Amino acid sequence: DYLRWRATNVLQQKQSGYFLVQVRLELGDITPSQLRTLAFAAREFGDGTVRSTNQQNFVLRWIRLDRVPALYRLLASVGLATASAERLGDVTACPGGDTCQLGITSSRGLATALGDVFKDVLRDLADEAGIRIKISGCPNSCGQHHIANIGFYGGAKKFNGQQAPTYQMMLGASLEQGQVQYAKPVAKVPSKNIPGAVEALLRLYQAERQ
Repeated sequence: DYLRWRATNVLQQKQSGYFLVQVRLELGDITPSQLRTLAFAAREFGDGTVRSTNQQNFVLRWIRLDRVPALYRLLASVGLATASAERLGDVTACPGGDTCQLGITSSRGLATALGDVFKDVLRDLADEAGIRIKISGCPNSCGQHHIANIGFYGGAKKFNGQQAPTYQMMLGASLEQGQVQYAKPVAKVPSKNIPGAVEALLRLYQAERQ
């Protein structure tokens, strides 16, 4: 577990001998006791500051290499040492219909379901770098679905006379310098079919990527 976390969450700074540690928050959630531990970790191991990212994670900087294992043990003791930070398995989602009055679908629920997929049938792809999944509970872009390699935004559609939650699948965004483009709409998929659709898409990617 430590070696996987080290490979995905720890990055070398340009300053020799120092490292940046990404603290992955599942669904962007953190408890008061975890925050206190994070504040202690920042003072004890880094420069005393904690940075937030637009990927719903936190970052600790100025960590010496010889102190990384002790920092991992501390973070793991409070559930803050989840691997795959900023990787494929680290799904970003807005609050969605759970708490937002504009939300149509439960984007957090879908993010949880996809997280389970990456812990099971797609665990071999969870640490893939350079691909992100982002979910919004409505057409507004709070979940950043428009700049995701695989993005979803919530809606509704009638099937056999009954209205059901759906997601518009968006594919192909790029943020590389000189190649910036938004994701394009591909298909409208019922919510319950999204995990299967993501699995099929990623297996195709795995088989045919160049």
